[in-house]
Amino acid sequence: MSDKHKDRPSLLVRLSFLDVCSKSFWLFFDNMGLFLILSLAWFAVSLFIIPLPAATAALIYVTDKLSFGGSAGIKDFFKAFKKYFWAANTVFLAAAFICFLSLIGFGFYCVRFALFGKIVAALMGGVFIVTIFALVYIFPLCFRIKNPFAVVKGAVTLVVCHPVFSVMVFIFLLVLFMLGVATGAGIILVTPGLSAAVISGAVRELSCKYGFSDVSPKQERTFRETFFPWKE
Repeated sequence: MSDKHKDRPSLLVRLSFLDVCSKSFWLFFDNMGLFLILSLAWFAVSLFIIPLPAATAALIYVTDKLSFGGSAGIKDFFKAFKKYFWAANTVFLAAAFICFLSLIGFGFYCVRFALFGKIVAALMGGVFIVTIFALVYIFPLCFRIKNPFAVVKGAVTLVVCHPVFSVMVFIFLLVLFMLGVATGAGIILVTPGLSAAVISGAVRELSCKYGFSDVSPKQERTFRETFFPWKE
């Protein structure tokens, strides 16, 4: 095989949901103090509702830097919050607008125009579901792509191209949210940071698949050697 072919990024890199979960946990674990502060900052800013998308994008931005081997701190959170405020809110509103229109269309066509209406309603329902799952990707993409509609399009494309992977990530985030609510303090201290780590991990796996970053290394550490080192 020629050097030219060796340098070409492979599109056959497998997406592993379990790898994302493992790497996300260790990323959170290794930077737990920072993530606790970031989670508190995210929660405090999000209480005002309107800044919630920008705060989410800022949290993922910081996590993304850590995920790709860089260094980041609480100052980076507020810098990213200011820098991507309008981009994050615009992208979120665009996705919300698509969801709203698809729901209205679903309700309208579901009871009209016989079979044709049912087909259109099914399409509208599919658009709604795909857009909901695409919310996983819109915030990490909003500081990579400037055009908000291109961000939504890119996020939807990722869901369509990787439906099983995207659904599993979405469900895992939903479980984290429910566990955070159930524990009370967890929704403030753990869920935001750990969810951002999962989202960043998923985007990193996709970036590696399409050759935008180096192939993500396997996670060598195990839960056993960390919490029960004497058993090794």
